[in-house]
Amino acid sequence: MKKQIQLVCALLCLVLLLSACGAPAAGSQTSSAANPKADLNIWIPQIGKADAILIWTKDNCVLIDAGEKGDAKLVLAKMEELNLSKIDVMIITHFDKDHVGGAAKILRSVPVDRVLQNNYPEDDYENQQYREALERMNIQPETLTSDLSFSLGEMNYIVKAARQDSYKKDPSNNFSLITELVYGEKRFTFLGDAENERLKEYDQTAPPSCDFVKMPHHGDWYKPLKNLMLSLKPQYAVITCSAAMPEDAQTVDLMEACHTELFLTRSGDIHVASDGKTISVTQTPAP
Repeated sequence: MKKQIQLVCALLCLVLLLSACGAPAAGSQTSSAANPKADLNIWIPQIGKADAILIWTKDNCVLIDAGEKGDAKLVLAKMEELNLSKIDVMIITHFDKDHVGGAAKILRSVPVDRVLQNNYPEDDYENQQYREALERMNIQPETLTSDLSFSLGEMNYIVKAARQDSYKKDPSNNFSLITELVYGEKRFTFLGDAENERLKEYDQTAPPSCDFVKMPHHGDWYKPLKNLMLSLKPQYAVITCSAAMPEDAQTVDLMEACHTELFLTRSGDIHVASDGKTISVTQTPAP
């Protein structure tokens, strides 16, 4: 009987010893908690042939374009879900309604510290609403006629302005601001709705390579794309498009030739995440 009791005691001691070895000491943290990363996240929603790109870290938030008027509700809901209480920088690449339409409601709904816009104003209903919201919220937008660099934490941005005073064709799109973002070892480029002339001039100042590209003008095909993409060779690319207005087949073929993994918003929301060394892209299928 005595031997049985001794055996049970020995087994209990062994279990306690193993449990202690497997658990962290009181007050200790895992390596990820002890060394938190300022991880970069990008959300590109399925809103048809329109752009509203939310970029955030644990410390800051940037919005590139605001979709159409009805899309503001979706952006604001996403911000609430993520506990994002304000926008540090709103970038309006150009003033077409599928890029500026939701801006007025967003400006009226959450604090926005800074607004950057291009130098080709338009005067339709959406832009009147946008300007009225800026005035109401006492925000003076910065109209870019030259490139602008700024940093938010570990995120380094360059917003590139149009190089010309006028464009022969589609000036609204060709005046698009182009945004570059560098985080750690990774580069991201957002091409707005740039068309032929704008893409040609951007090709002269583009970085030698890029890891992620938001393709211009909803996947339409432009000849200068070939040189630009074969140079950048992005690992990932996104086209904002819809089933009714799909991407151009030539653009898709080009990205395949570049060995780029291509995502289409017509198939669902897209989430990009990076720790500065790697990038992951996931998509939530459309219902």
